[in-house]
Amino acid sequence: MKSSNSTQATKVRIRGTALSPTRIRIKQRSLWRFRALRRQRELVTWWTSAIRRISQVVYLVLVHTTAYFAGCCSLLLLTDEAPVDLRTALAWHALLWECTFLYALFVIELKVGKDIGLTGRFDSSNENRRLQLGITATSRCCPYLLNVFVLGAGSTSVVLRLPPDATIASVQEHLRKRHLIPALRRVHQYYVFPPFSSAPLECEVRLRDIGVSNGSTIHLRTSVLGGSHDSNGQFYNTQMGFTEGGGKFPSEHPELWEPLTGVKRGRWRCRVCDDDDDDDHDGLPFKRIRRHEQSQRHQDRLRVRLAADRSGPGWNTSGSSSTPQPSPSSTKDVVRSALLDILDDKSDFGEPPDGQSMDMNAGLVDWSTIVATNTLPGSSSEAAVAQMCSRLKTYLLGDGAISDTSSDAEAEEGGDLLSDVPSESAAPQDDDRSSLWKKRYVTDEETEWFPWPDKETCVLDILRHVPRCAFSNKQNTVIHWALLALGVKDVPSEHTVDRVTGSLQQICGISSLRYQGAMGHVYYVNDFAQIVAQEMANPRVRPHLRFLPEDSGPVLAEAWQAARWREELDPDLATPMLRQGEQDFYVYEPARLQNGSVCMPVRWYQREGQTFARVWAMEPTADRSGWIVRKDVEFDVCDKDFLVAFPDFVRSVSHYVDTPDPRRIEGVREADGCTSSQWSHSDPQRGNRWREIASGHRVVAFPIWLYCDDTSGNLSKKWNKHNSFLFTPAGLPRRVVHQEYNIHFLSTSNIAPPLEMLDGIVEQLRTCQRSGIWAWDCVLQELVLVVPSVLAMLGDNPMQSEISCHVGLAGKFFCRVCKASRSHEDASSSTRPDVGGESNVSPSHVGVEDEVSGSSDVSSEGSHGNASDSVGSAGPRDKGKRRRRPAETMAQMIDRVRRFMSIGTLRTAADTLATLKSQFTTAQRIGGQTDVKTMRTSTGVKDTYQGYFIDKLFTLTGRRRRTRAEKEADVADFLKTVPHVDDSATSPVWRIQDFNPHSDTPVEILHVVLLGFVKYLWRDTVSRVKSDSEKAALIARLSSFDVSALGIPPLAGATLVTYAGSLVGRDFRAIAQAAPFVLHDLSGIPDELHKVWTALSSLIPLVWQPEIKDLETYIARLTSAIDQFLDATCALTPRWFNKPKFHIVLHLPAHIRRFGPAMLFATEGFESFNAVIRSHSVHSNHRAPSRDIAIGMAHHNRIRHFLSGGLFRMPRIVSGKLDEVSSDVPEAPGDTATTTRGWIGTMARTNLDEVSWRRVASGPISLLDVHSFDTKVLGIGQFNDCANDNDTGSCRKLSTLMEWEKSLAFTKGFAFPRASFSESARPGPRSNRCRIAGSLFVRANDSWCLPEGKSWLLWRCVMDDGSARPMFGRLWEILQIPGARGEAQGQADLVLVQISTLGPPHPYYAMPPLEPSCSFALVSIRDIICAVNAQHDCHGQRCTITKTRVVVQERERTSKRDLEVFHHGPNKYILNVAQMRSSALLMSHYPAIPALNTSNREDIIYRAAMREVELRQSRRSRAQEPSRTPSVSTHAQVPANLGHATAPPVASGSRQQANSASPFPPAARESLARMALLSSYRHGALPLPTSPLPRGAVP
Repeated sequence: MKSSNSTQATKVRIRGTALSPTRIRIKQRSLWRFRALRRQRELVTWWTSAIRRISQVVYLVLVHTTAYFAGCCSLLLLTDEAPVDLRTALAWHALLWECTFLYALFVIELKVGKDIGLTGRFDSSNENRRLQLGITATSRCCPYLLNVFVLGAGSTSVVLRLPPDATIASVQEHLRKRHLIPALRRVHQYYVFPPFSSAPLECEVRLRDIGVSNGSTIHLRTSVLGGSHDSNGQFYNTQMGFTEGGGKFPSEHPELWEPLTGVKRGRWRCRVCDDDDDDDHDGLPFKRIRRHEQSQRHQDRLRVRLAADRSGPGWNTSGSSSTPQPSPSSTKDVVRSALLDILDDKSDFGEPPDGQSMDMNAGLVDWSTIVATNTLPGSSSEAAVAQMCSRLKTYLLGDGAISDTSSDAEAEEGGDLLSDVPSESAAPQDDDRSSLWKKRYVTDEETEWFPWPDKETCVLDILRHVPRCAFSNKQNTVIHWALLALGVKDVPSEHTVDRVTGSLQQICGISSLRYQGAMGHVYYVNDFAQIVAQEMANPRVRPHLRFLPEDSGPVLAEAWQAARWREELDPDLATPMLRQGEQDFYVYEPARLQNGSVCMPVRWYQREGQTFARVWAMEPTADRSGWIVRKDVEFDVCDKDFLVAFPDFVRSVSHYVDTPDPRRIEGVREADGCTSSQWSHSDPQRGNRWREIASGHRVVAFPIWLYCDDTSGNLSKKWNKHNSFLFTPAGLPRRVVHQEYNIHFLSTSNIAPPLEMLDGIVEQLRTCQRSGIWAWDCVLQELVLVVPSVLAMLGDNPMQSEISCHVGLAGKFFCRVCKASRSHEDASSSTRPDVGGESNVSPSHVGVEDEVSGSSDVSSEGSHGNASDSVGSAGPRDKGKRRRRPAETMAQMIDRVRRFMSIGTLRTAADTLATLKSQFTTAQRIGGQTDVKTMRTSTGVKDTYQGYFIDKLFTLTGRRRRTRAEKEADVADFLKTVPHVDDSATSPVWRIQDFNPHSDTPVEILHVVLLGFVKYLWRDTVSRVKSDSEKAALIARLSSFDVSALGIPPLAGATLVTYAGSLVGRDFRAIAQAAPFVLHDLSGIPDELHKVWTALSSLIPLVWQPEIKDLETYIARLTSAIDQFLDATCALTPRWFNKPKFHIVLHLPAHIRRFGPAMLFATEGFESFNAVIRSHSVHSNHRAPSRDIAIGMAHHNRIRHFLSGGLFRMPRIVSGKLDEVSSDVPEAPGDTATTTRGWIGTMARTNLDEVSWRRVASGPISLLDVHSFDTKVLGIGQFNDCANDNDTGSCRKLSTLMEWEKSLAFTKGFAFPRASFSESARPGPRSNRCRIAGSLFVRANDSWCLPEGKSWLLWRCVMDDGSARPMFGRLWEILQIPGARGEAQGQADLVLVQISTLGPPHPYYAMPPLEPSCSFALVSIRDIICAVNAQHDCHGQRCTITKTRVVVQERERTSKRDLEVFHHGPNKYILNVAQMRSSALLMSHYPAIPALNTSNREDIIYRAAMREVELRQSRRSRAQEPSRTPSVSTHAQVPANLGHATAPPVASGSRQQANSASPFPPAARESLARMALLSSYRHGALPLPTSPLPRGAVP
């Protein structure tokens, strides 16, 4: 037999000698032979020792008996006169003495020896027993010697008589002298004394030093140097193991061989032919097993055995017993037999004799029992184990069963759905323990807690899988312990809950489908079709879903009102049919109208509550043989004007005179009115394909917002990147579309790149678009067919660039939407490509960090490899390999700024696909690597999905020592393995139907505005504030900022200033609304920077406007605001125009027109959902993150759907098994239902007419009312909250009833308003009394307003002529009238406001001031429009900062004081136009934004470029020649005929003379010179400098 280490290639060195594997095997064989010889010798020695011992005992007994009787007889002879009673007593005494002698001899010589020496096993109980008995039989004779037992030197324990000072070396010497251990050089022997230590003992250690006493046991361990798989060295007590490391059992039927024990250990018995084989009755050695199986006799008996196994239930393994034995071929029987053998040994061990029981809690030893039985009782742990084994043995021998499949396997294979179903005979009859055997299984029967077995399982399942509450296994264990500790009855075990949840997930949950991408990564995607089907069957979601677009006129508030859905979406993916009466009208099918004309419906939409169709006119051909579709004649038709649908039209065409067959479409006249083409939108003979697939059911559209982003799977700062795909239905209203309840998880992976994961998602999407998704519509109460589509893909800028096959933000062509470039040279020619295929950054990036601090920050948009959003970061930062770029000239700077501030040629899908195909073709050519990189750089097109295969091609074509023909052959072989090679292996995004990644990836306002402009400018602003006093003033202003009506908490000024580089989105949201009011009178803040913040404050409320009243006016204002912001930024410094976000924002107006308000495609909700993904990652074992997170999210979907009252498909369950009935309906042409996985395949194999749609019972639904669980945890109640706008006026902190005369309203001259409540449904006020409220809630702002002049309102004032006019007012008092309508609803009735008027824009803030008047108004709650934020004019009133603010620590007011703003002149306020809440309601009151003036923009660009050149030159002059006086360069001389009031230019050597002769001061002279030079550049009198200005030159 081979050793476990025989396969090792390394050699073991012992004492400087190398042992090869062959030598090791030889030494091991020698050791095995030595053991066999020793076993035989020990067997003979045992018999001889027994005979010798018996003879000695018999001899001693005879001698003793003879001597005793001789003495007694002599005593009797001497006392012949003794009475009979005395002689009788002597006789009995002699007999008892003899019995006592024999008993002592037996105990000392036999029983103790057996316990100590014959077992060959070490047990702590035996060791303690020896120590308690105190074996001193020998020590009495020699008190200076110890009886030491050595275990491991033979089959029995060896007793050595040694002095206490003896060493371990003397023990080994004694053993070798007695030939009990061999003296081998390659066998290592060591000794262990467990009471002292488990480590080997040194040879010099004395016995008394380690605590060896009389009766102690020393263990001898043996190990073979060079290899031994035995970890403990006990060669005589270890079975031979056949593992991968120890060898393979040489038999084709190892179950027919049985290992022998005892002296036959190491030998094997054949169960087939052992009884008839006398020679092999003692077993066969290992090396003879294969030869035995090759014998003819064994093969004959084996055939008989196998035939009996197939024909009968069992086989008689012994051959002599008539009792049938379990078949060894059955795994369950083999496991049962092995368990019973083990339990037999364990249950017999430690049993008390004669059925006596032992008190396991007493901890005492009954010595009387020991003396009577000559045995010691087992320990309490041994007795407990024996009792457990006995009960388990009884269970196995009874009717109980052991499941041979795991819960995971059953959940995947659809196995037994029963959870805990023990036999009735095994169940205990005690009522207190009945819950332990309670049956819990999934059934289709209608119970109170359907589909859960009971309440306990339902609660635990919800607790485990509620969203945002992921628990680890340990936490689940703690929950079970807490329930048991609280005395909760009928708590199911963790295994039971796992089984039930697995069964429910299999029946009613979302499937997680496994995919292996083209790059070899494995990831899991949740079934998209099943999620959509759940949404249609969810009564909380389905009433809010919209399936038809809407023509809302100038209003734009939802996605279905925008152009993308209303006009651009493919009619095959939009809702393709309309049901009118009993007929179904489909697009691209001829239909007859009420007026007798025929048209071709193209698109369905709604307008003012009615449904219309966009149609093309149809006219017969000249010969009346067919139809011509007129695309140039397009008009709208109401749904009520349709008369006959296509099927009825075909059947009844013969009834119409001169009407051709609608199935004969001869041609199409295009929109230009001249071009003709063939009809290709549908099959004219069959009509729309959805009619055949739907089979009379409705067909609806289901567009989605698809989102992709990366997030960390760790809570720590260590980055664990997980790419995730999420989506939300685009048909939901804006107020609920981004709620966490409506965000659905698709896939995540920390190894697979996004485009590889998108391949699996696109595969599901295309399957759904090909066959549709069958779902139950809980509103229409019928089965419908759902057609999904992707309305847009959302994400941050790097992710959207990767999806768009774009090089990224650091490329020369940095925009994914258009072909904008950094310079003219980038657009006309290509330069040296970098390693990543991206361009080098323009020269102006050098040194930007010196002036615009904070602009080189790390991008907050993820860590994508192909993009970076930092100034000066483009590609790998290897300074050693990057050559120094020349300084940017003034002409280059102006050209760059112009390109950033304008939209380039829009990218198209056709051009990008052609470029990708060219790159893939070029990569197949030998030596095409450089050309591919050049193409990527010059076009800005880079497909990371295709790049994986291109890199493989580069490896093949770049191999050395291979001919060109061999490389071409390798490339040809590789192309055969590339997926979608006919499409040039492009990204799966191009296979999404009706999706253009360039135009359908809208600008993401979170990362462009808040994490872009606001972040850059705030870091730059804070870095400009140098002194500590100004920083303290800035902190005080931020902390004193009034946040009323903004919906944000009070600002933490110290945090916003001190940690300006570590803020998040909500911090920048607050800064954007506060910055214009806190940056005044700071020396480091120039006026240009304050103008940038003011321009940004006008842009932000437009971007975050939730509802657009007039689209064209809004687009014009938004475009002007963007231009104003860019102009202000350029006036500050043109170096900001290295940031691509300052260009990307230009595409926002077009995207709003196509997709709706920008808040619809914002990603705050998706970014918040990353915390849910992170929690699942943290609570997993990180072995299979994609699978574990997908399964966890699928469980969340199931719980959400159940508790929402959603309907689900419930199959029949018979005897704990699924009873699926397949449909006999033939499959549709081209359908792949037989191989389709998930919901699509299940429904294709199911008879739709027999599907049972059910919902959970009343028990689980009743749990939602406990402590508002549905609203606080699940978020189900948020739908109703969003739809309720009647809670405006809710008030808090109501005072007691008071007289009207005590109110402030009475003081201002208002009488009790009894007439105001005459129209109320309830009786009017009972008396002239009222209550004063402490705060008022306004729904439009979702904020609370405070009285006493702390809040401002916009309210509707009714004029004398009946018209209403909005007015501003300052809130002073909130009133509730007893008996009015507001009292019953907990709302106020009236508010007292101070009327205020708007003035012209403030010269510094550029915002309108609010001027309170002396007039007051008593306003009804129903007239309040919204709350308004107004700030004090601290700049104009010169407000000071005092140290008077009370510091609150640990929610306690302390004696410490901090800085705050003290306002002067309280009647000067500014309307905050940066307010993001209710911006749509306030927009009409904001000052107008001037449109773009091209001439002014050119002046701004020229001035900024000149100032930048001046700054650069002066900085270089100061750095290189600080003592030299700069001179005027002749390069920038001003012509004499300009007529400007400026001095003529002077030569470079006469600067001082010119300065002394000029009447202007030096600063004025330089300013006039710059103005003259700027004018000459603009009017073409001077050409722009095409090279850098000379060193030290100032224009």
